[in-house]
Amino acid sequence: MTTENTKKTEEIDLGELLLRLYGFIRRNILIYGAAIIIGGIVGYLIPKTTAVTYSTKAIASIKSIDPNIAKSIIDQFSDFISLEKDYFDSNKETIGNISKLIAEVEYKDEKVSSGTQGDAFLNITVNTTIPVDREVLKNSIIDFFMQNPFIMEESEIFKRQSPELINKYEEEIAKIELLQKESKTHKRNQQVVIENNSKSLNETIIQLFTAKQSIEKQVELFEPVRFVTDFGPFISSKTKGVKYAMMFAALLFAFTFFTTIIISLNRKMKAKNIK
Repeated sequence: MTTENTKKTEEIDLGELLLRLYGFIRRNILIYGAAIIIGGIVGYLIPKTTAVTYSTKAIASIKSIDPNIAKSIIDQFSDFISLEKDYFDSNKETIGNISKLIAEVEYKDEKVSSGTQGDAFLNITVNTTIPVDREVLKNSIIDFFMQNPFIMEESEIFKRQSPELINKYEEEIAKIELLQKESKTHKRNQQVVIENNSKSLNETIIQLFTAKQSIEKQVELFEPVRFVTDFGPFISSKTKGVKYAMMFAALLFAFTFFTTIIISLNRKMKAKNIK
């Protein structure tokens, strides 16, 4: 019987609590409604009263250099934008409207088991005060990157060392081709083995030739950073008005709700002390 009475008391207490909470909200409904409306209006107007920003993104592939060095060069580009806009001369009109530039390194196809990382990419986000020429923006970043002393030195070293590497590839290809010619002089009863060996040698030649062409291409056009995707359309910050309205309405309602509860509890405490 005692257990049943306890359960009933708990149910009654919970029911009473919900009824009191409902009554409390109902008595203050106008205050809460006003808080939601005011919060919504303030949140909606914030993007409109502040300076409108436009953002665009691009992805660049990193080759031949450390990804963190590439990021530091892009960060330096951002510093030049804010401190030395005159550095960019002819592109000053485009660069002058950039308010923020962020670069983040991302690795694709990471190979944790072998301890090596996959291809590295830079995710570049640019905020501007007005939409600017995206091609000029991309070329300005590339030019700044290629004029960096470290990159210029790396380019010279690469171009100086590449001919020796290309010669090595050519020597290996010539050796394998000679081996193929010599293998054809073997006896007929070894023909099956020779054919299988010839296929393997052909694959090796193709791999070496492809690698040689890749080096030659890099010598012709040294690009430690290459844009995989160009900067896309500019997105205005005005589109966030509804989101801010909902967020501020919820925050002001929560603040008002807890404030009214505290005030109500203080009044009850004072009333008890007076009695």
